Amino acid sequence: MDLEKNHVIFNERHSGLLALNYESIYPSFYDGENCVVQFRELLSDEIFLQELKTLFVVTIIEHHGNFNKIIDTILKNKLNLSKLGIGAVVYPDYEKGDYVPDDRNMDGSSWNLRIPNLFPLIESLPNLEELVIQANTLYSGGNYLNHSKLRSLILRTGSTAPEFFYAFGRAYLPNLTHLEITLGDYSYGWGESANIFEDLFNNKNFNSLEHFTCKCDFVNDIIIKLKDSSILKQIKIIDISDSNFNDEGAEFILANWNSFEHLKLLDLSNNCISSDLSLKLEEKTEAIQIGYQRYNTKKENITDIRKTLIF
Repeated sequence: MDLEKNHVIFNERHSGLLALNYESIYPSFYDGENCVVQFRELLSDEIFLQELKTLFVVTIIEHHGNFNKIIDTILKNKLNLSKLGIGAVVYPDYEKGDYVPDDRNMDGSSWNLRIPNLFPLIESLPNLEELVIQANTLYSGGNYLNHSKLRSLILRTGSTAPEFFYAFGRAYLPNLTHLEITLGDYSYGWGESANIFEDLFNNKNFNSLEHFTCKCDFVNDIIIKLKDSSILKQIKIIDISDSNFNDEGAEFILANWNSFEHLKLLDLSNNCISSDLSLKLEEKTEAIQIGYQRYNTKKENITDIRKTLIF
């Protein structure tokens, strides 16, 4: 692909799907100017504008910069999207980031990929049902989120501030059934506690939520917080795989199994549970998925996050 001239990865008009590469080999990549110009040209076609239902705007080579201009363009146009994906095409991809070498064929290092105005973006798309974000930092752009059609929300981030999640916990999302929150490279030391989810776990306006995924460095505390939450009884699937869930959390689940026995799936794979407790959990019910465990007798924080495509 010639990134200087064409940012379209694929454009399937018959299915209303468009994917754009936000990058350019020129410095203007950092504000997405070249990609935005082409996107605006496409949106000038009224038939295309009406038919566009699925949009992906991604970075592939380097994950650095912000999506201000592409988000501003979406906000200024009345798009009828049902699915939107913004951010890195692969998450995590930490070796490609904010260091830009002189030789543009070489990879950068570490992320600095920012998504501003997320709440206004979601609210500007009244028919949006699915949103996937794969970036470093999210900014709410408001204190409250209200959307009646959103069904699936996936937020894979690296170092988003607690204030974002405090605001998100107060949202009105009555049809949201699937929520995934990833808080980044666990060696980063995000440092917050499960208290950031207090409002979310007791928010009656998340009354359709059935599938909750959270990957972070305090999943033990999340399970403890969920046990006494009002939302747990409606949850059918909890996925805390790819985290650092350990024997302490496993013992808590076994001791409080009556609170979790209604679950259809509890995914604990790729965590740090010892062999003995893994066996006890597997014997409890088929609903618990143990899989591979990165058990370390020193209880070290081992990072091993499986990569995921945005598409």
